[in-house]
Amino acid sequence: MTELQDSREERKEERKKRREERWKAGCGSGHQGQFGIISGKSNNILTGVFIIVIGVVALMRATIPDFPDWIFGWQMLLIAFGIFIGIRHNFRGGTWLAL
Repeated sequence: MTELQDSREERKEERKKRREERWKAGCGSGHQGQFGIISGKSNNILTGVFIIVIGVVALMRATIPDFPDWIFGWQMLLIAFGIFIGIRHNFRGGTWLAL
């Protein structure tokens, strides 16, 4: 019975050490994700740029009289989200392609 408790304690300590190592590795430049090192800062910048582009296009639509209506169609919205998701995940997987 004590051996079982000892092995449980050892596993708890190992998990704690791994969490601490991941935490230390995650602070600063990025964290280890499924596809390698992913920087949270670059994802935030990409999201900001995406929102700014949407705002610029909306401003152009409001100020330019002959601006095409298809730019704000639901099809273009899906295409834009597909490209955005593809860039964020380095075009891995099929979600971006489906959109």
